[in-house]
Amino acid sequence: MSPGVHYIAQTMLAEATRRLAHVRVRVVQASTGALSEEVAAGDLDLALGFCAEPRPGVVCERLGNELAVAAVGAGHRLASRKAVWLRELRGETFALVDAHEGPGFNRAVVALCEAAGFRPRTAPDPQGPMAWEADVRLKGCVGLTARSAAVSSARDLRLLELRDGVTFPLALVRPALPLTALKPVARTFRSLGRELVAAGSLDP
Repeated sequence: MSPGVHYIAQTMLAEATRRLAHVRVRVVQASTGALSEEVAAGDLDLALGFCAEPRPGVVCERLGNELAVAAVGAGHRLASRKAVWLRELRGETFALVDAHEGPGFNRAVVALCEAAGFRPRTAPDPQGPMAWEADVRLKGCVGLTARSAAVSSARDLRLLELRDGVTFPLALVRPALPLTALKPVARTFRSLGRELVAAGSLDP
């Protein structure tokens, strides 16, 4: 699972534990890009991704959305605010993640800003798993994230609600195989996810 899907993962795993008590589930956490590669290679049966995008070997099935929040460093001029409009961040430099780790996230950030009426200025060439956090904490950038994604790295970060109510997509990433070729447990998890989506149980 990606750090951005905690609330969906908790719901799905709790229900899976109830229904599949005889099945042992191994959960790993990594970036969506890395997870998608492992699914494509057959090392993982399924992944829950944050801003996941199709790539060779995988299919992404939308599961839901999570509200976006803005993140700033403790010393940023906006750190005392509780909420902002996205357009208020027009003049800021936006932190992105390593392009290999989360290309879908980077595109989603740009798209949200453009929908708010501006093309964001972005920090150059982010590299490594901590690039986003470092640029927010140490370089004065602002970041967009989901609250559940930021919790594990919130030291010296301030999270601001976005009054726009914009969201990031969350998806189930599965092998690009016919459904009948998926492992039985993978098919069960997929069906469970679709059932929970239909019932509204995965809404934040």
